[in-house]
Amino acid sequence: MDWRTTNDVSAVQDQGGSCLSCWAFSAVGALESSYLVQRD
Repeated sequence: MDWRTTNDVSAVQDQGGSCLSCWAFSAVGALESSYLVQRD
């Protein structure tokens, strides 16, 4: 299954350069994927 084709996952975002927020993007992505697995 490819969740990108069903528009269930968010698009790639600009992580803001050097503000050290990359951990937040990966954490939200992991939560998003976990939610989709539980939902389907």
